[in-house]
Amino acid sequence: MYSNSDGGDPEAAVEAALLAVTSGAIDVEFYGKSADDSGLFNLTGMGGNSGTWATVAQVGIDYITVYAANSFALDDVGGAVSGSWSTLGILSNGGSRPNVSHISFWTADVAPVPLPTAGWLMLAAFGSLAAVKRRQSQARLQQ
Repeated sequence: MYSNSDGGDPEAAVEAALLAVTSGAIDVEFYGKSADDSGLFNLTGMGGNSGTWATVAQVGIDYITVYAANSFALDDVGGAVSGSWSTLGILSNGGSRPNVSHISFWTADVAPVPLPTAGWLMLAAFGSLAAVKRRQSQARLQQ
């Protein structure tokens, strides 16, 4: 997903981009930025238009924003501790693929399974176990 954001890739812009795609609010938290927090990451390809990333402390990252040419690409990396990045799809004002300015890394609060849903799942599991036991008892009686 791509968003023009002349103000960079602040948390509000990232959350707005996520809201536009998911139709639900996702609360992200800034973990670090390649240009400012280089000790948190192992990065390749900086200054180019593609490369790899990894968190030094093996922290799971949910989203990355690749910022170039006054726009950013927002990638859902699903809690990964490493991956690849690219400016593919971002165009400079001249229409060419730009080199990266920086990469920002974001974590997100994952909502726990709501209790009513968990309760229904437990009831279904116990019901299934009871049905299996009943069948086993009936099978023994028929023997």
